[in-house]
Amino acid sequence: MQPTVINTAVNQISSIQYQVASVDKITSPPNGGDGDWYRYVLTGGRCPITGLRRGTLLEVTEHARRCAKDLNDRSNGKRLSAWSPRRSKTV
Repeated sequence: MQPTVINTAVNQISSIQYQVASVDKITSPPNGGDGDWYRYVLTGGRCPITGLRRGTLLEVTEHARRCAKDLNDRSNGKRLSAWSPRRSKTV
């Protein structure tokens, strides 16, 4: 019975899909400079992921969507780790 339990857990983990839960305007963080700041929240994993970004509502929303897509791609094995090199080195 153990392999079935493990396989079920792996399937549940791999089916997690991150999504943008909210994008809210906030006051500028200390030393944040001028401009509009927003906090975005991604949900779908074990715990919410919160980020801050300066820009327009549309720019920050698009950034949050790209982050969610990148996380989903990595968890589904479509992309490499965030820490791996993006291109192979040429000699």
